[in-house]
Amino acid sequence: MTKVAFCFDIDGVLADTEKRQTRKKRATAEKFGIELTEKDLPNLEGISVPAVWKWLTDSKGLEVDKETFAEEGVKLYLADPEKIKARDGALEAVL
Repeated sequence: MTKVAFCFDIDGVLADTEKRQTRKKRATAEKFGIELTEKDLPNLEGISVPAVWKWLTDSKGLEVDKETFAEEGVKLYLADPEKIKARDGALEAVL
């Protein structure tokens, strides 16, 4: 039996995911009717999903509950996992 695991690397140590995170945040916000500008993005860097949800709710009038927002973000982030590439040497470090 083959076992499969997924490691979520929030800080980019194992995989460079910053651009992917930005695209996911934008796409998730757009799904709920909010367009993020380049000026908005620094407010959303390096913070948790609940913090993103709160900022969007307080600053942009997001009208969806936190759980729905988070679930949609996960779906968008995991839509094409084959595009997540490990940084050089990362796989050797954890295997």
